[in-house]
Amino acid sequence: MSISVCSLSGPGTSALHALGLAGDRSQCESLLQDLLSQPLKGGATYTEFLDASGQSIDDGLCLSWPDPPFQFVLTTHGSPLILEEVIHRCVELGAVHSADSDQIFRVPEEAVAEKVLGQALGRLTEVISPEACSFLLEQASPSGFAGVVEKWKRQAPSIDEVREVLDRGLLGRAVMKSSVVVLTGVTNAGKSTLLNVLVGEDRSIVTPEEGTTRDLVVASTQINGFPLTLVDGAGWRESPGLIEEQGLLRVKEAIRNADLVVELIPPARLEEMIVDDSQKEVSSIPESAFVFPEDVPVIRVLSRCDEFLSTPLPPNDDLAISAKTGEGLGLLEDQILQVLYGQSTVPEGGPYPFLDEHVIFLERLVSALDSGDNGQVCLQDYLEGVNRC
Repeated sequence: MSISVCSLSGPGTSALHALGLAGDRSQCESLLQDLLSQPLKGGATYTEFLDASGQSIDDGLCLSWPDPPFQFVLTTHGSPLILEEVIHRCVELGAVHSADSDQIFRVPEEAVAEKVLGQALGRLTEVISPEACSFLLEQASPSGFAGVVEKWKRQAPSIDEVREVLDRGLLGRAVMKSSVVVLTGVTNAGKSTLLNVLVGEDRSIVTPEEGTTRDLVVASTQINGFPLTLVDGAGWRESPGLIEEQGLLRVKEAIRNADLVVELIPPARLEEMIVDDSQKEVSSIPESAFVFPEDVPVIRVLSRCDEFLSTPLPPNDDLAISAKTGEGLGLLEDQILQVLYGQSTVPEGGPYPFLDEHVIFLERLVSALDSGDNGQVCLQDYLEGVNRC
């Protein structure tokens, strides 16, 4: 087996340690089948590292590196004993322990633009998902944004090539910049319960009493690697109290500034549409309780669907969710990402601008190329921090 394993983070105790696998990729994958508790998933896998008896040594990330000689990078907690134990297990599975991490894991000289490389690696501590970590590592590599900028520095790009990368800016920045999603609906629609489930902790008060949420509750989470800011606030009803009215004003302001609104429609709203006991279903979702701004997209879903036992559902009941049982939540999460970004997975496989300044730089580069310039002055100015192009 031609696999090398080594430490990438040096000796001593730290917040995290990292080790790397280099060699034949299929052999690395075969080794990882015995080392990891979870099958490999895309660019990043959260997993436990197992010893020979199947017991957990530690938990961490297995990151797939897109460029040879890199294959996989594993992160562990910061004890050097844990690091040594994981390396020892890799050796048991057939790898050769190499002390020279610089030789195995080295980016070829001038393969990437140092400025972009530093931006990507420097933001690894800011992201909140393994998918985002994997994304940044790829953008720091020769096949990522750092690589394509260096390539353009050595050989002038075509305007179509730059525009193609520029078009990826929305997705790339979405991995780094949180979009704001406001949860709204009538009182007792299940907004607070949904927020707590999506965040994974109790941030909003949940009671059977209507109108318990008065002020805005703001919480950060991530879905499939994309960071999101969720906002929960007062629900709508015909005769709110004075404090609730102030809460509703804050909700309206939040909606005006939102990237997306999710309106929850509880069973009570459907029951209002039932004419008599013989009615088998309602023909459509009821009208919204609020007129939303035209420039803010809205997803309307039936909430608390675990309570629809005696309430007829409209034909499009695939929009029904239950924060209590989890039914439909995966579909809702996919819809949120599809509406915001047009896809529900973090991008991989190529260069993606991931900062606002990258997009501004690419727009200026397109203008330079469009005017007949080869763009080299614009490229050099950007890399040196000069604002002339």
